[in-house]
Amino acid sequence: MTGKQLAVYETMKEFITAKYYPTEDEAVEILKAFQVTQDVTPEQYTELTLLARSVYAPPVEMAPLEPELPNEEVQVE
Repeated sequence: MTGKQLAVYETMKEFITAKYYPTEDEAVEILKAFQVTQDVTPEQYTELTLLARSVYAPPVEMAPLEPELPNEEVQVE
């Protein structure tokens, strides 16, 4: 790994973590350009792509939990 590759990797990691790019696709497009010019290693490309996927993933929305009601038997008269 060259010094340039390390610098590009560290910078892209910071940019992705900070959501510098508006979308995951835009971040990955930049990564593809760096991969083509060999400014990142294949391993760095994979790691940064996975990082972008996790950072830009939409938040998982969970349904609100229903409060549990006491287990009471209903008596019929």
